[in-house]
Amino acid sequence: RETIAQLHTLGAVVLHAVDATRVEESVRASVAASPDSASAHFVNQVFKKGGFDIVVWNFPCVTGGKDGKDSQLAEIEENKALMFAFFKSVPQVLKTAAQVHVTHKTKAPF
Repeated sequence: RETIAQLHTLGAVVLHAVDATRVEESVRASVAASPDSASAHFVNQVFKKGGFDIVVWNFPCVTGGKDGKDSQLAEIEENKALMFAFFKSVPQVLKTAAQVHVTHKTKAPF
């Protein structure tokens, strides 16, 4: 919560429950369900102005395995399909010269 509060202070909007394979549709649904009317207003203005300048997705992966164990090796094809669908979907919410940042793990297994 502290990190999200700091991001809000810097003017960022943090959205939850966004389906990375259907970015525009789920961003609009997330904003509609949000109790934060300022974020909803901001996102609506972003769409009116042509989209986001930047989209960040930290540590994307499918279900995450059973019993909290890292299962990325077992789910590599699903993770590849997830990323493919994300990169196909995200341009719909970006301005022309926008950026997409994806952070992945840096230690095995990856």
